[in-house]
Amino acid sequence: EYGDEYPTEWTLAEDLGSGWKSFDWFGSYYEHSSGWIYHTDLGWLYRVSAGTDSIWLYFPDHGWMWTNRTSYPYFYDSSTKAWMYFKSGEDKPKFYHYGTKTWVTRGE
Repeated sequence: EYGDEYPTEWTLAEDLGSGWKSFDWFGSYYEHSSGWIYHTDLGWLYRVSAGTDSIWLYFPDHGWMWTNRTSYPYFYDSSTKAWMYFKSGEDKPKFYHYGTKTWVTRGE
């Protein structure tokens, strides 16, 4: 559908050096060999996916959330079974929860 200009595999992310990688739609992250990544806005996440067409991420203070390259910055929250919108540029990860119609800040 997207062709080569939108790679779906994590291995195709832009290499920024020293373990840091980036996608224009996802932002910058540090990739650890254990499966954990450190995202500059979201913090530490455990990633379970080889491709970016379906991404399950484990948030240590919350649990599992799903997104993909076309849905991001929207996430499906598996614990509340509702969609959330990630607002970047905050000190701590901040999400708008569509189920409760409230803003939720992670790490507080």
